Amino acid sequence: MLRIIFLGIFLVSSYSYGSSFEDVIKKARSNNDDAQLQVAKDYFYGHGVKKNYKKALFWFEILAKKSNADAEYYLGKMYDDGLGVRSSASKALYWYTISSNQNNAYAEESLGDLYLSGMGVPNNQLTAYTWFRLSLINGFKNQSLLNKIHLLENELPANSIAYVNQKLKHLNRYNEKHNYDFIFA
Repeated sequence: MLRIIFLGIFLVSSYSYGSSFEDVIKKARSNNDDAQLQVAKDYFYGHGVKKNYKKALFWFEILAKKSNADAEYYLGKMYDDGLGVRSSASKALYWYTISSNQNNAYAEESLGDLYLSGMGVPNNQLTAYTWFRLSLINGFKNQSLLNKIHLLENELPANSIAYVNQKLKHLNRYNEKHNYDFIFA
C-alpha cells in the first residue's frame, strides 16, 4: 500500500497535467518557455531523467536570453557551485545580479551569501544584510535566511541596520523590476 501511495505522489509531482518528459521536451523544442524551464530543472535535479548539468545549462541559457529570472538564477548557481561549468565567482555574481533585478528572491539571498563570504566580491556584512532583507521582502523565507539576518542584526551597528531598513521600507515589491541603486548609494 505504501508503495502505491509513493508511486502516486511521484507521478503527480513529476509532471503536471499528465505530461510525460517526452511531451514536455517537445514543447520545449517548440519554444515554450514554461516547458523549457521544466526541462532545464528536470536535468538540473534529475527529475524523471538522469541528472545532466550540461543539458540543464543549454536550456537555462536559452531562457536567460529571454530574460527569464529563474534561468538567470540557476545559471548563477551553476557558476557559483561549479555544476557542469568551471566555477566562476564573477559569472555567478553577474547572473545573480541580473536575476535579482527582476526581484528573484533566491538570487538576492545568493548575492547576500557572496557578500557575507567575500567570494568574488569584497566581504561586506551590511551589503549582505541588505540582500538578505531584499530576499525576505520578495517572498523568500526559510530558517537559514532568518538566522543570517538575525546574526547580522546582532553584529552590525544599530544605525546601519536602521538606515538599510529605512531605505527598504520604500520598496514596492509589486514593481516589475527594482532599481536598487538608491539602497546601495
